[in-house]
Amino acid sequence: MKDVLLIVLGSVLALMTSFIVEIVKGRIADNRTRRLLRSLLKAELPAVIAVIERLVDEAHQRSFIPLVRVIEIDNTRQGFDRNRDWSILFKDDLFRRDLFEFYGQLHLLSQEARNLEGLPYDRQFMALPTAPTHIADERQRVIAKYRDLAGKGRSVVVRIDSQ
Repeated sequence: MKDVLLIVLGSVLALMTSFIVEIVKGRIADNRTRRLLRSLLKAELPAVIAVIERLVDEAHQRSFIPLVRVIEIDNTRQGFDRNRDWSILFKDDLFRRDLFEFYGQLHLLSQEARNLEGLPYDRQFMALPTAPTHIADERQRVIAKYRDLAGKGRSVVVRIDSQ
C-alpha cells in the first residue's frame, strides 16, 4: 500500500512539474512574440507615416492623390497585416484598439483614394455639372484625413515601447 501511494505521489509530482514547465514555455513564447511584434511595429509604423507624409506633400503639389504612394502604403503595412492576430498579446486594450483603428482607417483611406482617382475616368459621373468641384473637394477631404491619420500613427508609435 505504501508503494502504491509513493507511485501515485510521484506521478502527481511529475504531472504538476510538466504542467508548470508548459505554462512557463508558453509565457516565454508569448513574451518573445510580443517583443518581435513590437520590433516590427517600431520599424513599420514610422515607414508608413513617412509615406503618408510624402503622399500629402505630393498631393498638395499636384492636383491629384498619387496612387503610387497609396500602393506604397499598402505594401509597407504588410507586416501588421500578416501578424495582426498576435497583437492580442499586447497588454493595453486602448493601445490595441488604437493600433487596429489606425490600420483600419488606413485601409479605408486607401480604398477611398483609389475610388476617388478613378472618378475622372467615369464618363457618366464627369457629365454631371458638379463633378469637377466634387472631386476637388473630396481630394482635399481625403488628404486631410491622411494628414490626421499620420498624427494618430505618431501617437501609437510613442506607446509601442510600453507594451
